[in-house]
Amino acid sequence: MDTIQNSLEATKVATPATKTSWTIMLYIAADGLLANFAVESLKQLSKSASTAPGNDDQASVVVAAQFSIDAPGGQSIPRYIFNDSIGETLGSGTRDPLNAPDDMTEEQALKNFLNWVYTNPECNKSTRYALILWSHGPELFLQPPPGRPTGDPASLYLAPDQLSQALKSCTPPGGSRLDIVGFDACSMSMFEMAYEIRDLADYMVASQEEVPDPSFPYDRLIELFRKFGGNPDSLLKEGVQAYVSAYRDSICGPITGMKPVTLSALRLNNCSSLKTAVDALASALLDAQDDGDLPGLLIGARQKSQDYAGGLYVDLAELCKQLNGRLNGSGSDVKKPIRAACQGVLDALAEGSSDSLILENYSADTTGNGISIYFPYLSDEQSAQVDKPMVKGGRETVGKGFSVSDLLNNAAIGYRISARRDLIMITESYYPRLQLVSDNTGKSWYDFIAGSWPRILIKTVPAELDLRYSARQSAINLVSHGPTMLRK
Repeated sequence: MDTIQNSLEATKVATPATKTSWTIMLYIAADGLLANFAVESLKQLSKSASTAPGNDDQASVVVAAQFSIDAPGGQSIPRYIFNDSIGETLGSGTRDPLNAPDDMTEEQALKNFLNWVYTNPECNKSTRYALILWSHGPELFLQPPPGRPTGDPASLYLAPDQLSQALKSCTPPGGSRLDIVGFDACSMSMFEMAYEIRDLADYMVASQEEVPDPSFPYDRLIELFRKFGGNPDSLLKEGVQAYVSAYRDSICGPITGMKPVTLSALRLNNCSSLKTAVDALASALLDAQDDGDLPGLLIGARQKSQDYAGGLYVDLAELCKQLNGRLNGSGSDVKKPIRAACQGVLDALAEGSSDSLILENYSADTTGNGISIYFPYLSDEQSAQVDKPMVKGGRETVGKGFSVSDLLNNAAIGYRISARRDLIMITESYYPRLQLVSDNTGKSWYDFIAGSWPRILIKTVPAELDLRYSARQSAINLVSHGPTMLRK
């Protein structure tokens, strides 16, 4: 914390004649395991918001929050507003609750919350709006139906396209898009999500890795928005460093179950160049799928790349670095486009460039470059994580994810592998609806994942297909992408 405090004191920024005004919207969808951590986040916000602003602050800040446990239907859901004119206790910010109908979905509850904020006189005079989504990931807001445990096959979640629909239907006063969308949930820094909301917000903040249960440093959030709120780039860079500082002294490793933290701030208006490069990579891989060397090269690159969420997502830049290295010196005509596409991906993700998607990125192990993409493969390392015994209390991890933790808590090892296959089915059921797929006139990343990747695994590791990927999903893709997969 001392490092961040020194940074704040050392940074000299001219105070604008008219302060920027921010409304921070915190939407919490917790379950029983996370509920008390959510309360702590709210208490930190209420306390920090009540402190007196400084004379050199760039912005005024008001916080609006909604806090539900499990699926919203049938609940009286608490709502809060915090600012510097109320007391620091949680109760002092209480407002009228949302009395949710029995059949209210998470998407409907989010829309209701946004409309409540945008029409509330305490919030709707702001010039800038940030939305923080506090829950599980990467299947966002994974919640059980009433009376059933998280991880039940009927669990509710919000797919990326449903989130974009919710944001699209509720626009901030005086503008058509949010300034910032932040994900206080595990493994949400994925290109699928960034591309889905690229026209609905200027910036996205998320982690490729697990987010620890104690969450973002909400005790510092108001201070950061006040101090740097006139310049979103500076605000987000300082915010990433504050998050890193909050966990710098934590003990990470197998004993604690905590992984080193990562956090990325993305410029969403720079998604186009990466989309073009990813499409080119998918097309090049599909065109080369009959090359006899490609399966080994591709699996080798995938195995050595940093991945997340039980091996469902891979660091996109690391994948291209690994693949490029294996293709170095290849004179094959079908492999040259793969190398060119890999370089296009790396150029689009070059941190420090003004047209890069990455504004700021921190990865403790330096192999996380800020953005992941769906590429399911269970490496030996991830398999060891899934296979390890449960710890006391039923938690595998201390992060706000579920793919190898909450979803799998009560299952034996075999059932945990089965649950991972369910996650693959869930993801690939909504994947074709994503704009990353539909906003395409040629071949998309999904065409490679569903049409070529199972074919490669069937040919290369047939005995391990159900472990590395999913035999069931392979069969589904075989039917839906038959001409591609069956072609010799």
